[in-house]
Amino acid sequence: MSKEILKEEIKFLTEVFRLLWITLLGVGGGTISLGIGERTALKGALTVAGVLTFDLLGAVVQKLQQHIRRLIAQIPEG
Repeated sequence: MSKEILKEEIKFLTEVFRLLWITLLGVGGGTISLGIGERTALKGALTVAGVLTFDLLGAVVQKLQQHIRRLIAQIPEG
């Protein structure tokens, strides 16, 4: 893969990474707000769904970060 193609792919994946981070923060905040206050079955179910989504997004963000780092290491020097 050429140097320019690698750079463009890294730029694109970095933007995806930022979007996923923002989504992760939003889901985390929403999940916390569901856990606060009156307890109902619906809120409990949505809180569980939020925690599962948060965990899944966290894993995706971590894997994407590792992939971006590997791509950066592949950029030829010079």
